[in-house]
Amino acid sequence: MTRATPPARVEGLATSTRSFPIDVVCGDGFTVVLVADFSACKDSNIGPEHIATTPSLKKTDQTIRIPANEEIAIEEDRWKTSIFAWGVNHKSQCAVKASPWVEHPTNVQGLDMAHITSIACGSSHMIVLSDRGYLYAWGCNEYGQCCGNLSEKIIKKPQLVEIPDPNPIKVVACGCSHSAALNIKGEVRIKCLM
Repeated sequence: MTRATPPARVEGLATSTRSFPIDVVCGDGFTVVLVADFSACKDSNIGPEHIATTPSLKKTDQTIRIPANEEIAIEEDRWKTSIFAWGVNHKSQCAVKASPWVEHPTNVQGLDMAHITSIACGSSHMIVLSDRGYLYAWGCNEYGQCCGNLSEKIIKKPQLVEIPDPNPIKVVACGCSHSAALNIKGEVRIKCLM
């Protein structure tokens, strides 16, 4: 009988002493973690205890809403997010060039100015959502799941997804080979080849 090993703590995710993982998703052989960095905020009330009990912080205007109806006021653009990815990268799902395997958590480049609030991954692709309702995608696009040009089978770095919808996106999700988005009016859009 094979024994399972207990979960191990992942090191290398902090970008400062006041940065904390706020979301984690897993695809087919790869892991992605969303990290929020509050080091530029004057309010020191945000700490790991908020993250441990409330895993999905959402930025709206100048407040971070925490699901337990608690709010912490912050200055606009004083916090940032980073995405770390590692594992299988044969379709650029970790957004690291020329490496089929990413050994350690690696900061995904190309999202520096976006405040990412939500992440989702399919089998070999990623979709992320910013606080302004913008979508970014990368990885396998074989079935159009990255919402890009079908002539590009692999999107190697985060790419802004143009959605012909005037209503901001509020939720993203991925299946094995497709992506879905829900806008603020409750309309769902799905992208894949059918």
